[in-house]
Amino acid sequence: MLQKLNPGCIREAAEDTAGSAKIVAEEKLEGVAAVASNRAAELYGLDIIAENIQDDSSNYTRFIVRPSLR
Repeated sequence: MLQKLNPGCIREAAEDTAGSAKIVAEEKLEGVAAVASNRAAELYGLDIIAENIQDDSSNYTRFIVRPSLR
């Protein structure tokens, strides 16, 4: 999907989707996009350039929370 929007784009892994959107907004990165929720775009004042980009209906974001080892 990303290659269709911008052939030759460079993908970079990030800690989380909303955090990616925050970085794009706070650093005023031009020509950079983040895959994130509509809410993240709204929260950080970003334009949405594509919606419903999920190409695998069984793919979900999962989080694991572990207790602190302190």
